[in-house]
Amino acid sequence: MLGDTPMMRDTLARLAGSGVSVLDVEFLRFEPGSAAGIPEGFLEAGARLGARYVLVMSAEPLEARTLERFIDLCDRAQPYRLHVCLEFAIYTGVRTLADAVRLVRRAGRANASVLIDALHFSRSGGAPADVAAADAALFRYAQICDAQAGMPTEAQELMREARTGRLLPGDGVLPLRELVQALPAGLPLAVEAPVRALSELSHLERAQRAYRALRRVSP
Repeated sequence: MLGDTPMMRDTLARLAGSGVSVLDVEFLRFEPGSAAGIPEGFLEAGARLGARYVLVMSAEPLEARTLERFIDLCDRAQPYRLHVCLEFAIYTGVRTLADAVRLVRRAGRANASVLIDALHFSRSGGAPADVAAADAALFRYAQICDAQAGMPTEAQELMREARTGRLLPGDGVLPLRELVQALPAGLPLAVEAPVRALSELSHLERAQRAYRALRRVSP
């Protein structure tokens, strides 16, 4: 997808004939000890696809280093009219909603915001009331999924759950209706729910199931 590749051209052609638009491109990850983090051509590809947002997470243990790299990403994304959303998770360098809000505030960039992923938000101890109490301008979209009862305790288990153990909205125990109601009205919602049990279904069937599931928990 990076550069003028056959896959990029084919994707653009399929988008043009489908009525589907691209919400975000993801995800970038700041790794400690590595200056890399933004693959060559990534922002250009996002802009060409018509994406509005870039998603980033940080594994940097030092907040100052995450802040420095986040500001750089925001500044580099600005010419492409891309908005940078900082995602948090309990096993990363930005662990909670409060941590992400603090970093975005300190960055002071107009194209910076906080991304709430329902799973990571719940596993980090967040509650819908925390979202309702936050500045609505911090949020541009949210990722919705469900989860089973019983939170994993080890980082590797949490990562495994995030990558393959999520559930479709309404199939688990997370307070998704309350979370959606706490978010700003009209906020775009993306289903972030890789479900291993559904991997053999067609892309269309998975998309249809995801859409129906999201409708169950949103107004």
